[in-house]
Amino acid sequence: MFANKNLKADRIAKLIELLSLGLKAQIILLGGPQEKEVNEYIIANTKRKIFNSGCRHNFKEYAALINKCSLVIAPDTLAMHIAIAPARPVVALFGSTCPQEIELYGLGHKMVADIACAPCYSNKCDKDLTYMDKISLEEILGFAKDIISSHA
Repeated sequence: MFANKNLKADRIAKLIELLSLGLKAQIILLGGPQEKEVNEYIIANTKRKIFNSGCRHNFKEYAALINKCSLVIAPDTLAMHIAIAPARPVVALFGSTCPQEIELYGLGHKMVADIACAPCYSNKCDKDLTYMDKISLEEILGFAKDIISSHA
C-alpha cells in the first residue's frame, strides 16, 4: 500500500458536505476492512445522511455497488479501476502513483497532487503536508458537477 493514497478522513467528511450541498448527492461509503474505522469516523463527523455499505463485500458485491453509482470519487485504488470497467463516471485522485499509467476513456477527470515529490510510489512518508492535502475539495466538487451534468 502506498503512503497517503487517499484523502484524510476529516477531508472526506468535508467533501461529503460539499457534495451534499452542491449536488444534492446521495453518498455511499465503500471500502474494505481497512476502511472500517475511517468510514465510522466520517459518519460520526458529518451532518449528512450517508449510506455505509459496510466493509466486508466480496469482489462481485463490491463491483455491483460501484456499478450502481452515478459517480465514483476515488484515488488510484480498486474502486477506481472497477468504476472504469463498466464505464462509470469517475474523479480519480493521484498523488503517490502516476496518473499517466491510467486511462479513464473519457469517463471523468484525473486530479493530480501538485507536490514536487509526486509520484513517489513509497509506502512511507514523513511529510506533514501530503499529496492528498494538496488536492482542492472545491475542485473535486467542480469536476463532479461537470461530470454529472455531462452524463445526465
